[in-house]
Amino acid sequence: MSKRIWRRVLGSRRSEEVYVARCSGTTKKGTQCRLKAMEGSDYCAIHITEDPRAPSGSEAIEELESRLTEKMKTILGFGIAAGIVLSALIKKS
Repeated sequence: MSKRIWRRVLGSRRSEEVYVARCSGTTKKGTQCRLKAMEGSDYCAIHITEDPRAPSGSEAIEELESRLTEKMKTILGFGIAAGIVLSALIKKS
């Protein structure tokens, strides 16, 4: 389990202290990452690949696709196609 750090929550009439999970990842220097862990994980977005509970790339894609409706898939497809066309036009210029 990741270490917890205190963080003061500001912006309200009275400040309160809450626990914020610190990333359990290791930096290139070998020290513990200082970033905040993502919700539901012990790791930040940079070190999420170190999480043994994280799904593999194909599992993550399958899970995402199962959550997309057909309309969303169509819109996403058009967006990808438009990006390819724009990329080709920019290279041509």
